[in-house]
Amino acid sequence: GQDLEVVNRREEADTVLTLQHRDFLAIVNGDINPQLALLSQKVRYTGEVRRVVEFQSLLSPMGD
Repeated sequence: GQDLEVVNRREEADTVLTLQHRDFLAIVNGDINPQLALLSQKVRYTGEVRRVVEFQSLLSPMGD
């Protein structure tokens, strides 16, 4: 697959995710499911939805 680079700064990008700091922490800590966060618009994106799906797997804590 293609490389995925994650940055926390404003620059040109193929896909951009925008969310509140508290929501990011809740996703990373496993308190919010990344898919539900997308559906409820806690996470907004521009660009390829395929990239968003790839990225959400990075946000999720490791499975049980």
